[in-house]
Amino acid sequence: MKPFLTIGAIALLGLAACNQATPQASSSKVLGTLELTIGGKSGESKAVLRPLVSTPEADTSITIGAVTNVYGVDANFRYVTAQFSITANQAFNNLTLYAYNKTGNLGGTALKGLTNFTGGAVAGTAQNLLPIHARTNLGAINTAVADFQAFSSADIAPVQAFVPGETVLQYGFVARKDATTRAFANGETGSITVAYKIPIGSQNDDTYKFTATFVVANETVSRVTRDIDETTTQADARATALSATQVALLGTDSDTTSAPGATTVRINSATIGAAVNMYEENFDLLNTGLPANWSLYTGATASALGTVVTAAPAITNWASTTGAFKNFSSNSCGSAGESGCANRALGVRQTGSFGDPGASFVYTLANTTKFGNYTVEFQAQMLSVQTRSTIWTLDYRIGTGLFTTLGTYADPGIFGSTPTTGTLGVNANNQAQAVEFRISALTSSTGTGSRDSFGIDDFKVKATPIIP
Repeated sequence: MKPFLTIGAIALLGLAACNQATPQASSSKVLGTLELTIGGKSGESKAVLRPLVSTPEADTSITIGAVTNVYGVDANFRYVTAQFSITANQAFNNLTLYAYNKTGNLGGTALKGLTNFTGGAVAGTAQNLLPIHARTNLGAINTAVADFQAFSSADIAPVQAFVPGETVLQYGFVARKDATTRAFANGETGSITVAYKIPIGSQNDDTYKFTATFVVANETVSRVTRDIDETTTQADARATALSATQVALLGTDSDTTSAPGATTVRINSATIGAAVNMYEENFDLLNTGLPANWSLYTGATASALGTVVTAAPAITNWASTTGAFKNFSSNSCGSAGESGCANRALGVRQTGSFGDPGASFVYTLANTTKFGNYTVEFQAQMLSVQTRSTIWTLDYRIGTGLFTTLGTYADPGIFGSTPTTGTLGVNANNQAQAVEFRISALTSSTGTGSRDSFGIDDFKVKATPIIP
């Protein structure tokens, strides 16, 4: 366990106004941006406060003072808590830090500069750091400085306008004057406590110090948020002490607040990072076999996968009429370069005895743990246009459950590629089970004559890291 550590005072930094105009948020009075370096050795924690463009509030300022770090640990996690002192140079109701993904941050998160105990860079773990309430050195919630806050998408919309091109996330932290109020009069001092939960790893990949980026705003509504490790009753007690008018409950349970005068705000799967590619496949190596976690089926129905096809798709020209799954050139190659084009697509030629109906392309994602807000996209390609028409259905299921339709691609009757997308439901968030994505011909083709050569290319699955 790391010792309790007090850092010397930080240099005083204020906000300055400039002449450029900015749209004014209706309730969020945005002041500027803030970078907090958290953890590390004595003297390494610091705060850097910067102005944004001019707003009616831009002449206000805060002073960031001394910081106290507390390190806690249990069997699976380390808890890093940094309590920064604040002096208000103007009255504030709820001085709020909104985490945002600044250009150059890691993995779409509000974090950058992750280093281990020896100062070496830690890569690929920013999405594993979960924001939480302050912890004691034994890992228990410190209710006296429990400042973590969760936001709905509507909450962050006014703040987003002040950082165009970057992404405001659905969490942050709120300053307090003391244990019973967050309101500051001009010249009063208080604190804001920032904390994260970090999975324990080896010394080389265990995060010890990092920098978090925030947009600073003054809010009118007083809210407390139930931490992922606390009960609604505990959150209600804090709301009562602060006379909060809202209690935000993370998760999908049906609890409601009992705090006097407070209403319940339900926030499911709050984002802690911008959307990132979870998986991407361009099929350009089909000549070596199907990509990992892909399967091909015939006989697929709305409720069943069908019969797996084990034969690897062979390199085939678009005009081939043999019924089979095939390794086609992508439509961007053009017919002149079809035979030798390196840009490939996974495809099928249906016939009356093969795949009509029931041809199906299936990708299996092992789990969705700690991620949510999933989307899927691919290029649906008409490679040999014939007189019959097929409708292709994009759907998904969790584990062995029922399939949910995301959309359909109807034969346009012309050669080319069509971007096709779908957004998964919240039931796909933070699942330990596998999620299967399908692109299938679930109904028979219509019309007479021959069937198309159809392909898929540039398949992507995206998601955002969330508070599970």
